Amino acid sequence: GLAFDGNDQARPEDLLLLEMRIRTQPDALRATARVIRVFRLDEEERLGDHTHRVAVRFEDLPDDVRRALSDLTLDIQDSLF
Repeated sequence: GLAFDGNDQARPEDLLLLEMRIRTQPDALRATARVIRVFRLDEEERLGDHTHRVAVRFEDLPDDVRRALSDLTLDIQDSLF
């Protein structure tokens, strides 16, 4: 799954088409995901006009997107150590 900050327009069980940009990828990546939950961010957690966090689980995750997200996760983990 994935969580991202946005507004309160998404509702649990909504089906979303996600378009993600990862700095190591030349093109946008697309996948579909189902909204699990939406919750309000505290004032100190907000960036810009993002007032909510949206948590999703992937419904259709193409192999190239899965690899790119896995690589990104490993890069983030490496940067923490």
